[in-house]
Amino acid sequence: MLLAENIPIFKAEIKRLVAFERAPLEGVIVKDYPDPRADAAWAGYEELGKEIMV
Repeated sequence: MLLAENIPIFKAEIKRLVAFERAPLEGVIVKDYPDPRADAAWAGYEELGKEIMV
């Protein structure tokens, strides 16, 4: 619907991962959370940041 109205959207995705819930409980941001999936979670934010900076 947004595309049909020519409203720009981001291509990057922020996946809903458990690391987002658990990282704050450990007092860290998701990139510092000790879980292999946390890297994928942080990568979504990096990709979005790159899109914003273009």
